[in-house]
Amino acid sequence: MLRALVSTHTHVRDALARCKGGDMAAYENVLSLVENVVREGILAYERDPSAYETAEAEALVEVSPEEEALSSDGAVKRCKRPFWVCQSHVRPLPKEAMEMGSIQLSKKEKAKLAAAEDVGLPAGGSTEKVKVSSDELKKPDEAAEKVEVPKEGMVCG
Repeated sequence: MLRALVSTHTHVRDALARCKGGDMAAYENVLSLVENVVREGILAYERDPSAYETAEAEALVEVSPEEEALSSDGAVKRCKRPFWVCQSHVRPLPKEAMEMGSIQLSKKEKAKLAAAEDVGLPAGGSTEKVKVSSDELKKPDEAAEKVEVPKEGMVCG
């Protein structure tokens, strides 16, 4: 809940890190620090709301659905609030996380991807056996045969 607050006010983060389990005095100290920082933030907002309106205007920027589907930036802009308001933590999409190096494919997934590329299948796809009749093949003298056709993979998560 304090993620946005502690990223800008490191003294609160440090006090929270020094707390031990069951030490209520330390937690009350963190609570008073949070209350003071939030009070100062709200007073600063009341003195000059235009400083915070740029963040609100960025949140209202329209993002195309295709762009939003490929990136988490649109969600970050929509969810951005001042540090004293509890806000959601938007994680990057798996593709973005892989590009940043935050996550990596396992050896098994890399081998599966390499095998699929060798066969000529789309990434994450599989094959499906389909009976093809002789008139579809335009070879009247041959009987129906089974042909492997690439099939789209299903993305989970």
